[in-house]
Amino acid sequence: EAQGLGEAFAMMSRQPVLLLDTNVRHPSLHELLQVAPEPGLTDYLIGTAQFDAVVHSTSVIGLSVVPAGNSTASSAAEVAQAERYASLLDIARQRFRYVILDSAPMLPYADSVILAHQVDGAVIVLSQRERRKSEAAEMTRLLHGLNTKIFGAILSRS
Repeated sequence: EAQGLGEAFAMMSRQPVLLLDTNVRHPSLHELLQVAPEPGLTDYLIGTAQFDAVVHSTSVIGLSVVPAGNSTASSAAEVAQAERYASLLDIARQRFRYVILDSAPMLPYADSVILAHQVDGAVIVLSQRERRKSEAAEMTRLLHGLNTKIFGAILSRS
């Protein structure tokens, strides 16, 4: 879903878009966008790679991705608390018009809740197979409790 959103933003806005794979438990953006899995986010965070080295171009004009990298972190909570994470977001915001974070599912993990403090807003993704009103309501409640803007929702086929 983040991949499709990033591609749409890049094609329609003609502005630079960065997808950031913060789902270090189950990273997938590198496979979906056919880029090398590393260097990536965790490599930047531990200081073994600089920003430009972790940003990979994709086949979509204007769309770049930072894959999860050599996963030494077990959750986005560790990622978000890393000393270099704030600088990564600052650099990304300076160089890209849109920065989209792909994270682990919100309800089974606290990762998205922790990341929500550092974003301008969130898009709720609901699985078509497992959609439940109660889950959508819970995610909405959590995001509102964090004062995170909800930009919209996506109903996913997966």
